[in-house]
Amino acid sequence: MVAPEGWEIVELISLSDGGMQNGLFYNNDRKFRGIPIINVGDLYNKVPIVSKRLALFNATHTEIKSFAVNDGDLFFTRSSVVPDGIAFCNWYKQTSKTPVVFDSHIVRFRTNKNKVLPMFLYLQCISRYARMFFLSNAKTAAMTTIDQTVIGKCSILLPPLPEQHRIAEVLSDTDLYITTLERLIAKKEAVKQGVMQELLTGKRRLPGFKGEWVEKRLENIVKVYDSLRIPVTEAQREKGSYPYYGANGILDYVKGYTHEGEFVLLAEDGANDLLNYPVIYVNGRVWVNNHTHVITGLAGIANTRFLSYALKIIRFQHLVVGGTRYKLNSSIMSRIIISIPPTLAEQTAIAEILSDMDTELSALKKKLEKIRLIKQGMMDALLTGKIRLPEDKPNVQFTQRKEQEEIPYAAEKTEGYTAKIKEGK
Repeated sequence: MVAPEGWEIVELISLSDGGMQNGLFYNNDRKFRGIPIINVGDLYNKVPIVSKRLALFNATHTEIKSFAVNDGDLFFTRSSVVPDGIAFCNWYKQTSKTPVVFDSHIVRFRTNKNKVLPMFLYLQCISRYARMFFLSNAKTAAMTTIDQTVIGKCSILLPPLPEQHRIAEVLSDTDLYITTLERLIAKKEAVKQGVMQELLTGKRRLPGFKGEWVEKRLENIVKVYDSLRIPVTEAQREKGSYPYYGANGILDYVKGYTHEGEFVLLAEDGANDLLNYPVIYVNGRVWVNNHTHVITGLAGIANTRFLSYALKIIRFQHLVVGGTRYKLNSSIMSRIIISIPPTLAEQTAIAEILSDMDTELSALKKKLEKIRLIKQGMMDALLTGKIRLPEDKPNVQFTQRKEQEEIPYAAEKTEGYTAKIKEGK
């Protein structure tokens, strides 16, 4: 690690005003009343930690005095079942005068705000370098643990306070963009679920369609292509462009294919969590292994895309056979009853509406993935000083905006910063 001009390399502990401390013993009998308390789980939630999202704990006056949390304090996990969870970090932002305490499973780092901005220090503590340091210096036995002294020895690249503020603001703007996209995706997914429940049960009819819906057994409206599915062998698992599907979805991309056309894939067997997402729509050339049913709608009777949506609202938990692996056998699958519109045209219209919603969601999710990658690149560049932000960067703050305005506004700021980073400005 080399410090850029005007930066220092310091140990984390040197940026503390009071060192580090373990929290109070968390007694279950004192839960659900009292004052907010920071637990391990809170470190994995939104950044920063704020009191309104915390559980309550009936702390004594002595405990409040000894374990009170200050604005800007950092917190680290001191033990973890999995190594990746060790020294996981978050920071507390005070938004209320109500005192807050923390429990014994985490370490509190009291930040010296005269030396370092809490948000900037948090970003340094989740950087690639810091994570590598914590993981390589943790102790692994039945649990992975790390000592306070080890955490305190992590090297931190420290620019002057004004530059810390600029870096933190840029990355905070990007976080806001990410949060806004996440919120919009969640909202649109909820809307889609509601629309599915209405359109796929006949509770809501599209204009121009009428007539009673009918219940049909799956075997009477689909053709089954299970006979074509085969597990891919190691010799055949040559990288290619065709998706290879199993019960969990796409497992790989291979050179060959077993099916060509429009199909619905239903998981035949798998773990319990698989039962929540057993239906996949595919269109094109695919390889399907022997853990997945392959069906398509009979011409003139059932729209395949409509079937993929109609099957998503089936409660498969009541149809599968239990055991070490859950199984939806062919005979049970064939007897599944679904309700369909009386005409193929209405099925197609419903499928098109839901497909358009899926397309929009897919585009938003791809954008979210892209911005997350951009943020990681920005962190790598800005937190190491490889790219320096100009001193005259305006301190623009987000204002309350309507959701449809907030995304392009946040995007404009984030993409502008990205361009500066790429240009090295």
